[in-house]
Amino acid sequence: MEGHSAGAKNQKLAAYVGTGASSCHEPIDLAQTLKRLRMGVYVMAWEGGARKDLKAISKITDTDVDLRRMILVTDSVTPVIGADEADMVLAENRIGQLQGGSLFTSRGRILAELPMPIIGLMPDLPVEEIAEK
Repeated sequence: MEGHSAGAKNQKLAAYVGTGASSCHEPIDLAQTLKRLRMGVYVMAWEGGARKDLKAISKITDTDVDLRRMILVTDSVTPVIGADEADMVLAENRIGQLQGGSLFTSRGRILAELPMPIIGLMPDLPVEEIAEK
């Protein structure tokens, strides 16, 4: 079950997760994002025309939280989105080198990447290898 728990905290958030919801598509800030990730919830950070969450949660890379449940979503068709111009340029250049892909940058470093060389949209790796990334 997927859901929307913006603003929920304490008992309300526990009840939300207890119903079996496995994701939240609107964390409001860094604290809410961290809480949901630590509870095992997939968190969809929104960056686009309707919402811009990246700047509010950008310090998440300074924490010890496991980011494998962090998902970037957008309502935009822009291939590179972000909170920092230098990181966006880094991402754009690396995606060009990969001939398509998805990656996450922060403070001048590439933290994770998934090459997608098949017409720039699909990886050429077995599902098991993708899951490990």
